[in-house]
Order: sequence, then structure tokens, then C-alpha cells
Amino acid sequence: AGKGVPVQWQDETLTLREPPIASSADIADVRSVQDDYGLTALQIRYRPEAHQRIHDGTAAMVGQRMAISVDGRVLMVATVQGPFS
Repeated sequence: AGKGVPVQWQDETLTLREPPIASSADIADVRSVQDDYGLTALQIRYRPEAHQRIHDGTAAMVGQRMAISVDGRVLMVATVQGPFS
């Protein structure tokens, strides 16, 4: 809901939330790690001042789809399973 920016993702048009829940300014560190299945994943550590906003924003989206984007380009879309912490 609200204002957003339309972008293409695969065969559909999505609307990116403005302002986003988090931006690159909120990131303290990013590392490549192996997940429980041996696949490569990104581990993102956010700055302390962003923790509550990101937790609350993702808690409100449980069960909904969320896009991860960089410079307006969608990298992935996933269903939020629980709040990010």
C-alpha cells in the first residue's frame, strides 16, 4: 500500500516501496556464508539504529512478498516468513 516505484521482475510488474524499509546506509557488514544446506547465502548485519525499524517493517509483512533490490533493480523476491532480526 502507498506510493512506490514500478519495476519489472521476471514476467510481472512490482511496486517498490518508497521509502524502503532498509537501504544500503543501514548495512554495517555483508558476508558470503554457507547456509544449513551448503548453499551460498548472504549474511547482512545492520547498523544498531536500523534494527527496530527493520524488525517492525518485516514483522508487518509476514506472509507477504518482499523484494530485495539494488539501485531499482530487483535481485530477488521472497515471502517473509518472520521478522528480520
